[in-house]
Amino acid sequence: MSLLKQLLRLRSQGCGIKEIARQTGNSRNTVRKYLHLADSSGYPLEVLLAQPEGELEARLMRSQPAQSSEYQALEAHKECFLKALKEPHVTRWHLWGEYRQAHPLGYGYTQFCHYLRQWEMPLKAVMHLLHRAGEKLFIDFTGDKLSIAEPATGEFKEVEVLVAVLGYSQYTYVEAVASQKLEDFLEACQNALRYFGGSPKVIIPDNLKSAVTKANRYEPQLNETFADLDLR
Repeated sequence: MSLLKQLLRLRSQGCGIKEIARQTGNSRNTVRKYLHLADSSGYPLEVLLAQPEGELEARLMRSQPAQSSEYQALEAHKECFLKALKEPHVTRWHLWGEYRQAHPLGYGYTQFCHYLRQWEMPLKAVMHLLHRAGEKLFIDFTGDKLSIAEPATGEFKEVEVLVAVLGYSQYTYVEAVASQKLEDFLEACQNALRYFGGSPKVIIPDNLKSAVTKANRYEPQLNETFADLDLR
């Protein structure tokens, strides 16, 4: 479900702005802005919720006054900007720099980011997850590697980075390891459990090759050594 529909659904359930902001992880100003769009559209909430995602966004945007030519020039690059932001290491700062090269008299960085956030919000999928204390531990390797320097030689060596996060508290353990091989992975997991001081009810490895022998959306086959992981 897109963020826009999530906001409208929560409003239809009688939730206030503060509660909607808490459940969706957005600021109250953002929630207030989109609810204002819905209220000013003149359509009942049930009608808006029945609209497909793209049509809903278009319907609400049509209810707003015409934008300036400066905004229209920026909006012409909307799809390119949103696609580029999904690429690794692409930041709003980089996109703004390219935009200002093409439009020297265009928007400043703050206003540029404001419109990017507006365009992104209706497209973001939102799901409210309920976590219980100590129940789930999420583990995964980061996408980018880090580099360490050998003290004796000064030579740089790439290392993998394992991150373990408790779902309820967001308490986090991070360790750099030599590789994603099973032995390095298991040792890092054991170190994480020692750091947390116990084992959660569930460890979720996100289909890591080190932990999952056969990937499956519903019933992945776990490596037996990982499945028997404990604090020993």
